[in-house]
Amino acid sequence: MDLKRIEDLLDNKKYQEAEQQLAAIIIDSDSVEKDISIANYLVGYIHTLWDNKEKSHWKARQALLKCIDSSYPIPYAFYLYAGVEEDKNVAVNYLRKGLGRFPTNPEIYIGLLQYSLKAEQLKAIDEIIEKELSDYNLLKKVIGLLISYELWDDVDRLSNKAIEENNVSDYIRNYFQLLSAYSKLLTKDEKNILEALAIFESLIEQDVQNFLYNSHYMGAIGCTILLKDNKKAKHYFDKLAVNNSIQDLNNGPDCIVDVDFVKIYVSIFDEFSKILLEDKERKQKNDCLRALYLYNPYEMYGIVRFTKKHINDLKRFYKSNADNVIVGCVIFKMECELKLYFSAYLTYMDLLNRYTNPIEKDIYISAIIENCSDEEFERIYVDACQKIDNDFDMDMSLFVTEILDSIVARLWGKDDRKRNYQKVVGILEKLNISHFGKSDKLFIIAYSYAELKNSKAKRLYEMLLKKEPNNSAALNNLGVIYKKYGDLSKAEEYFNKAYEIDSTEELYSRNLKDIKKSLVKYTMALEKVKNEPIWFIGRLSMFYDIADESGEIQCTYKNRPTILKVRPEKANELVDKMIENSYIEKVSTGNNHTPVTYRINPLIKTFLQEERSRVERNKEYEKMSEKLNIDNLEEIGYKGESIDLFNNISENDFREILKRDLKECAVCLLTEQNKAAIIMCGSIIEALLMNKILEKSIEKYDIGLLSNITPKLKKVIDMDINELLFVADKEKLIKKEHFHLSHFARSYRNIIHPACEIRKKFEVSNEEATFMWNILVRIVRALLSE
Repeated sequence: MDLKRIEDLLDNKKYQEAEQQLAAIIIDSDSVEKDISIANYLVGYIHTLWDNKEKSHWKARQALLKCIDSSYPIPYAFYLYAGVEEDKNVAVNYLRKGLGRFPTNPEIYIGLLQYSLKAEQLKAIDEIIEKELSDYNLLKKVIGLLISYELWDDVDRLSNKAIEENNVSDYIRNYFQLLSAYSKLLTKDEKNILEALAIFESLIEQDVQNFLYNSHYMGAIGCTILLKDNKKAKHYFDKLAVNNSIQDLNNGPDCIVDVDFVKIYVSIFDEFSKILLEDKERKQKNDCLRALYLYNPYEMYGIVRFTKKHINDLKRFYKSNADNVIVGCVIFKMECELKLYFSAYLTYMDLLNRYTNPIEKDIYISAIIENCSDEEFERIYVDACQKIDNDFDMDMSLFVTEILDSIVARLWGKDDRKRNYQKVVGILEKLNISHFGKSDKLFIIAYSYAELKNSKAKRLYEMLLKKEPNNSAALNNLGVIYKKYGDLSKAEEYFNKAYEIDSTEELYSRNLKDIKKSLVKYTMALEKVKNEPIWFIGRLSMFYDIADESGEIQCTYKNRPTILKVRPEKANELVDKMIENSYIEKVSTGNNHTPVTYRINPLIKTFLQEERSRVERNKEYEKMSEKLNIDNLEEIGYKGESIDLFNNISENDFREILKRDLKECAVCLLTEQNKAAIIMCGSIIEALLMNKILEKSIEKYDIGLLSNITPKLKKVIDMDINELLFVADKEKLIKKEHFHLSHFARSYRNIIHPACEIRKKFEVSNEEATFMWNILVRIVRALLSE
């Protein structure tokens, strides 16, 4: 067997060609049993590779079983077989069989630890310790399991074994020494505690970049508390900065062994708090650090370990340390999660008062105002009005774009029958109109003013059109306002622009037809009036002089002679002629005591106005379309091999929908529709996770542990991405690196919030969208290649 040639094919990812050669060896009657075993192993190996688009777990199982059951089994075949065997009881049986042949093989033991239940895992760990196995990866797995089960007794010995019998880096050495020290600390034996303290102190000197996330400081504080050395405990405590740097050791691919310190750290914080009863400043800092530590996993994984008590602890510290923006932002996010919406609003306003830009800290208030109760919203509305009246010191630009826009959106609502135009205008009237230009809700604002017949509506629509010249609704509504005020040429201009942008909208078409019809009538009247005697024109001008801004005239029959400076009979004759020739229109009736309302012909009042040039058509979409071609799509990774991975999805409709979404996402990326691209990336990842879980016949799952609550069974199809990732991780359906990447994508998608759309100081760039796309491609390969 030319093993070197086959290895070269595998290195070059020519899996099908390699498999053909291996198949030839297997069926060749001249092949010896050892070569056939190796060939079967390699076939099985090929069909476990994530980047092999032709891989088949069934073929992997068949080939690996033939290797395992031969006279020349390969140890790693047992591990690989366990990974593709659906019945994990069978997988464990074969791993045990493998140990019968290879009793000290670390890979088989790793498989046993990975696929067994707790009792079998602990039995295997006892065997590993008894056999004094020292493989680095095996010891990592063992130590991680012991810590997860809070069985620290053997962690000290195994950690030192991992250091002494393997060539490890300084970072890894420090990591295992830390675990060893905690193992000693938790014995609560004075001699062991002193040894642990010496290790922690050594690590503090060495870990200058805090790779260990202050776990060495927490250990040193824990030791000194048990040794009743309060002075030294305070010494190490004072070195802790008040930020999010106290964390568990489970933050991503660089983590060697996952360690959740929550029980240990909370106990240390609680015991230290007793020592600090008379030390208010340190006690507040201690309570604050505990709350920040408990909050930390919420930021990345959405795990809630905090309560209202911890918010109060943070607030007490924040009151005396108002310059600590990190604490203020954490308070806000905790309040949002616990649905303390009015408190969260007040925290946000406090941040604005300190001229902090919440957006830079991923703080958004729109969800609060959208989701709070009517009672809470009323309190927010009243408080915002009071703060404006009292000249509350804050960044007005952020107040408008974040708070005011959110309030306006809530008042606008989804049901036009419940829209509160009075309240929209009520809060806006307290501000200088110059601030409105920063708003993303200018259309709603202008519309509300127009509904209340407020003259500012015209200026607001014009302000909006400076930002969005192709906003067809604003153009149409401005046309309505100009028509109301009698400027029909301007009205036609705006109706025409609206129609050019959206010719399918019936309202725009109807308004344009009506204005054109009116213009024909008024134009004919204009041509006729040009032939009238100068004396008549003079009397017409006298009538027009009393018109208001909108072109309406109000006068009683009795006042006509006075206005026109003629006898009553002549006044009646002149007015009748003006109406008959469309020089004026009668809007309402009246008598000698009740005014009659007339509307003047605007063309006669202003004569002919020059027709404005048409709005230059927007070239943006044409420019975008130039980027859409096959070469650019393939360059970003949207090509056959990536698309074909979706064929591994068994459900037809779901598969075709995801293919469609992937295509749309690629198009959004190329056309720099960055927000849409990021949102779609997150949605596709979510859908893939759901498919992965459902394919494993998991339809419901207990997600209670995610929020540290009582058991809570939930349907997979009803889960959000955070819950899906929890299930995928627990069921080992996704590798840790892809689990963390998916969580990063979830976290990043969450910052793409409606409240920060198209702002000068916070734009979603194409570079960020491309980064999310690359994460999606990796997740697609990870989830669809297995």
